[in-house]
Amino acid sequence: MKVSSSMSRVGKAAKVSGAVLGAAVVVAVPTFAAAVSAQADDAEVNPAIRAAVVNSALAQPSGGPLGAHVAVGIPIPVAPAPGVAVAAPAQAAAANPAKPGAPEPAVKKVVSQKELLKLVKKNFPKDQIGNAMAVAQCESGQRSIIGDTNPDGTTDWGVFQLNDAGTLQGSLRTIGVSFADTKAAQVAALNPVINVKAAGAIYRDRGWAPWVCAYKQQIVASLYSNEQGPMYGRYDAVGGSLGSLKPSDAALAKAKAKQKAKDKAKADAQAKEKAKQKAKDKAKVPAAKPEKSAEPSPDPTPTSAATPSAQAVATP
Repeated sequence: MKVSSSMSRVGKAAKVSGAVLGAAVVVAVPTFAAAVSAQADDAEVNPAIRAAVVNSALAQPSGGPLGAHVAVGIPIPVAPAPGVAVAAPAQAAAANPAKPGAPEPAVKKVVSQKELLKLVKKNFPKDQIGNAMAVAQCESGQRSIIGDTNPDGTTDWGVFQLNDAGTLQGSLRTIGVSFADTKAAQVAALNPVINVKAAGAIYRDRGWAPWVCAYKQQIVASLYSNEQGPMYGRYDAVGGSLGSLKPSDAALAKAKAKQKAKDKAKADAQAKEKAKQKAKDKAKVPAAKPEKSAEPSPDPTPTSAATPSAQAVATP
């Protein structure tokens, strides 16, 4: 069948367009893979997760489901389909308004429990590893999360739930992390490396007193104190309880004997004090004076006036 020249030209144009489109796809795939790999190379992302993300992205056809990528918090760039309008940033923000006071979206830092343990060992004393992991488990489930809003309007951030009323900001300054404002400090707190390092600085300065969970886990004896509780040092390397430490029979007997001796010493001291007071009271009573005897008084010595006869004899 004879084909007109116009139809021939249309056919050639279609072939050229197809070739150009094919070339564009060939070029776009490596570029897209490189972008994914660069994003997955974040030092804080688990290497196994990084490899899974890159492989999944390369195998995923354009326009397919992105749930696996979203789950690990790594954004995957996808080219818009032909003829689909792309919303401008302002339009996207209007369609999805952010929660007031929430930090700017950022790539989520993913760490496994093993990686978190490495961070804790690096930033806490050796004898506090179990305590630190137990506090992190109680505070955030050992995850980098945003806590609920507290009654005073403040919020806790990250693995160790650092409070943005000032504790977070002060700890960031201590470890040399700069931030422009509170929102920037909140974003920094969601990075486990920064969060654990800041928590370690707080512990070195104030002990476990700032964490309510230290009391809930019985690491400290009372709220906001550093007095050791019954579970102090009784957590394993991943924050699991080793159970309360029960005293042995020998320890109980020793404690009983010590208490008995203490009670005896107290009783002896009370008796001694009582005797001393009794002697003191006795000394205050005056001695009784002896009574005079009822003997008759002697006769008076006779005077010259009492002997007139003698006087008369002597007179010439």
